[in-house]
This record gives sequence, C-alpha cells and structure tokens, in this order.
Amino acid sequence: MDAQTSNNPNPEIWQVDTGVEIYQGSFEELTQWIAEGAVLPQDKVRRGNLRWIEANKVPSLHSFFNAQAIPPVVTTNSPKPFPQAVSAPIINPNQTNFCLVHIETEAKYICDGCANFFCKECPSSFGGTVKLCPMCGAMCKPLDKAFEESRKAVNFQQRVNEGFGFSDFGRALSYPFKYPASFIFGAVFYGFFTVGQQASAIGGIWLLAASIICWMLANMLTFGILSNTVENMLQGKLDENFMPSFDNFSLWDDVVHPLFLSISVYLSSFGSLILLGLVMFFFVANSIKPDSQKTVQSVAPDAAPNFSAAQNANKQIDFFREMAAKSGQKLTSQQEEILRQRSEQMAQQADSAEGGEVKPMSAPPAYDEEKEFENLNNMINETRKAQLESAIGKPNEEKEIGIFNQYQQVLKMAVPFILLGGIAFLWGIFYLPVAYIVAAYTRNIGSVFNPAIGVDTIKRLGFDYVKILLMGFILWIISIFAGFILSIILAPLGLPRIGNIPAIALGSIVGFYLTIVFSIILGSALYKNSDKFPLFKTI
Repeated sequence: MDAQTSNNPNPEIWQVDTGVEIYQGSFEELTQWIAEGAVLPQDKVRRGNLRWIEANKVPSLHSFFNAQAIPPVVTTNSPKPFPQAVSAPIINPNQTNFCLVHIETEAKYICDGCANFFCKECPSSFGGTVKLCPMCGAMCKPLDKAFEESRKAVNFQQRVNEGFGFSDFGRALSYPFKYPASFIFGAVFYGFFTVGQQASAIGGIWLLAASIICWMLANMLTFGILSNTVENMLQGKLDENFMPSFDNFSLWDDVVHPLFLSISVYLSSFGSLILLGLVMFFFVANSIKPDSQKTVQSVAPDAAPNFSAAQNANKQIDFFREMAAKSGQKLTSQQEEILRQRSEQMAQQADSAEGGEVKPMSAPPAYDEEKEFENLNNMINETRKAQLESAIGKPNEEKEIGIFNQYQQVLKMAVPFILLGGIAFLWGIFYLPVAYIVAAYTRNIGSVFNPAIGVDTIKRLGFDYVKILLMGFILWIISIFAGFILSIILAPLGLPRIGNIPAIALGSIVGFYLTIVFSIILGSALYKNSDKFPLFKTI
C-alpha cells in the first residue's frame, strides 16, 4: 500500500487508518488488502471525507472478513475527469435487513456513506424529510428507493457487460411496436406531413409555403424522437416511450431549432462534398465561357454591289466576270447575255415606275435562264466563302476544335474532382451517424459543426461505431427495397406533377418506422458506452 496523508473529497476513494499510516485506494484495492491481511476488522475505514468507522461494521466488507458469498458494493474509483453516477448498494429484496443499533428491529433506511441499515428511529431528521446517519452523518434513503436504484444499477452493469451488438439491433426493430398507439399516431402525422411536401409541385407561392411548413413539421417529429430516445437511454430509461412530449410546445424549441440542427447535421457531414461540387461547377462554367478578349475581325470580301436600276449592264457583267475569275472560272456568252437582259429588264421596270406605268417584261430566251442564273449565284457564293475562309479560317472547324479542347481540359480535371468527390461522399456517410448523435445529446449547432467533438465521440465508441454504420446500412437497404416494391405495386396510381401519392404515403410510414429504429440504435450504443462519455447519467 502507498501511504497517503491527504484527504481526498472524492466519495469513491476509500481510506484506511491502521494506526500507523493512512492509506487510500479504490474499493477493489481495499478488498485485496483485506484478503492479504493488511487491513484488519478493527481498522478504521471511511469513504471520501465521511466519518471513520470500523471496517467490520461496513456491510459491504462483511463477506471479505467472514468469507461469505454476499455480493459486495461495487463503487469503483474512476479516473475520468467528468462526473459519474455512484453505484447503489446491491440489496436483496427477499432478505430481511435489521437495524445496526437495534439488531432485532427491521431496517427501513440505508446510509449512503457507510452503507449500514437503520430502523425508523435511528436516523436523525433534518428539515422533516432528510434523514442523517447516526454513525457517519451521511444521508440515508428508504430501503425501497435503495432497492430500486440497486436494481437499476445491476441491470445497467449487466447491459454494459453485454456490450453493444446485433442483439440491440433486434431489440430496436421490435421497439416501435411496444407502443402501438404512439407508432400509429406518429406514422399518420408523418405521412400527412410527407405528402404535404408534394404541394409545391402544383405551383403557387402559398402551396410552396405549405410544402416548407410540412417539411419542418416532419423534421420536428423525427428529430424529436431521436433526441427524446437518446436522452432517455442516457438516463437509463430503456423502456420509455420513443414519442416526445409536446405538452409545453414551443415554436422555436420544437420546430425551428430542430430544423437548424438537422440542416447542420447534413452540412457538417456533406459540406465538403457540396463545396467541391460548387468549385467544379464554376470551373466548368469558366472553361466553356467564350473568351471575351478575343474578337475575330472578319475580313469581308468585296461586297456585292446593290444592283439597282441605275447600274448598267456593263458594270454588272464586269463585277460577275471578276467574281468568276476569283473562283477560277469564266463567264460563258450565255451567262453574259442573261446578265445583260436582266439589267435591261431592271432598267425598264425602273423607268416604268417613274412614269407611272408598268411595261411587260420581255420574253425569256429559249434556254433555261433561271437555271443558268442559279449556277452563276452558286459560283459567286462559293467565291465569297473561299474569301472568308482564307481571311479568318473555317468557322465550324475552329468552333469544334475549341469545344473539343475545352472538354479535354474539363476531363483532365474531372479525375481528381471525381476522386475527391468520392472521398467526400464516403466521409459524409461515415460521419452522418455521429453528427446525429452530437445533435441529439447536445442540441447545440456549434457542437455539431465542431469536428473535434464528432471525432472524439467516434473514438470513444470505438468498434461499436462500425456496428452502427453496418446497422444503418442495413436500414438503408430496407428503405430502398421497400420504396422499390411500393413504386412497382402502386405505379398505376401515379398522377402528373404531384407523383404517386399512395406510394409516398406508405413509404413515409416505412421511413418513420426506420427512423425510430435508428434512434433506438444510437441510444443503445450511447447507453452501452455511457461510462466513456462526459455525460451525467442518472440510474
């Protein structure tokens, strides 16, 4: 034993006064010292800074001095820097306990300090309801209350020793049916709120507002179940109703704040993926954006003159002859004759319009004048196209090359973006359950966005967090399968714009059930690991 002379106020530390030195340690160490003979029955002991008492008068030490198989009081010294609930003495309800002072009188109280039994007359009263131990001065509690606490303590220890596993998953699957009225009531309202969200598809500002309100109310119900379940299980209330109480309804506490918490859960989980998507979007937009600095100055060829009535045939023939030469061709005599005749006809029409009378056009020549003129125009157009291509290149080819280059640039960056996006998505899936856990037991938006809290929670859960992910994946598969089956069976009932209302309603019931199951899973995991968390647990 290591000597310690300082008094430790921690009530879970036991001290032993052997008359020479004062030693302190945990209860397990104290029992080990008794087994080794280092602590004798007449040695004074005390827990924390309570009154000294002989070791053989501590009921929890009787078994160690008398070698009897009486279950000891387990009050371990926890090195954790946060408060822990002190385990209650293990009391056998079938065993009659007698007063330490009046040994023939049945005990009614037990001391929290020295764990001795007392009758109704022994404890001194303080304030009418508070009972104080006559031996150590600590508070006494009624035996029936102590027995209930003892039962909860034993139950808690047994469940913790079981560990978190798939037995909890099976229990979670059946848990919603323990409260059928709450399940039916909640499923009907959740289905109504889910169907109401489809109102925005019809259109109109009022229906959009109604859809948003329904979304908020559906979230109020699901997040309320999650928070209420986690809170109950952390307090050891394993069989409480999952449905939260809305007796003191508050718009902020029950609707708005849970909505912000839910949004923060998804942003903290998939925020990196959303940010990466925005960066990719702006990169692609800038990549395919035309360069405003580059302006192509087209070098126009010699524009064709406006053949008005004032122009004579020789000028027209000279112009077309020049255009034909540029294209490597030569006007035939028939084409020149066509141009001359059309020029004369245009001049006659102009003179007739000035004189107020319209003269009939001369008869066309025997050969196909229109066809020859069309060939002439085609030749001129080809010449103009060649001139444009020689000046600024082929526009279609340049455009296609530019688009191809842009796509190549985007595809080069797509590989790292896809890789980073995949990592961000997997991280979101991995982090989502712990984000829900933090939101449920802290109800603080800042804590949800604090990755240190989330990562620390994952570390404390350890391998149990992997089990949570696996169970969540199974629930997700069930949800997908149920939705697929409902969509096939109820496909004929689908309506334009608003979708398949019966399938949505029935699917919402499945979703509501799985939400309760997932909440029970998270609550069970925290309960089985409650000794690892900085949470005050009442058992």
